[in-house]
Amino acid sequence: MSDQFVVFTLGEELYAADIEEVLEIRLLEKITEVPGGAPYLRGMMNLRGKVIPVFDLAERIGVDIKGKGYKKIVIAEINEKLVGLLVNEVSGVERFDTIDEMPELIAQRGEKGYIKGVKREDDRLIMILKIGGIFSE
Repeated sequence: MSDQFVVFTLGEELYAADIEEVLEIRLLEKITEVPGGAPYLRGMMNLRGKVIPVFDLAERIGVDIKGKGYKKIVIAEINEKLVGLLVNEVSGVERFDTIDEMPELIAQRGEKGYIKGVKREDDRLIMILKIGGIFSE
């Protein structure tokens, strides 16, 4: 795990992903729907000649975005496959020197597969996600 993270919002909350899992950030663009897909599969997009799936990250991990619209697509690599993840906004790349482990009662519920930990900064908490773990269930 590197110490640099891409920080983004889902609803009112801050999340981050290891910069090594993120290939690029794109503005929201045309997404073609896929009939009969999983509820969190928003569709497909053309990324420089490659068709990649685009997922609603908030819906996949159970976050209420409170009516906020998506503005960005985080392009990530999961098991050598490209995916797009819809997020509300990307605030940038930050360096985290320390990351706290999830509280034991939360970790016991099974979220540990996609939550690496939490970063405390002043009055905010940033949930650190393991992008590859989100789709391993």
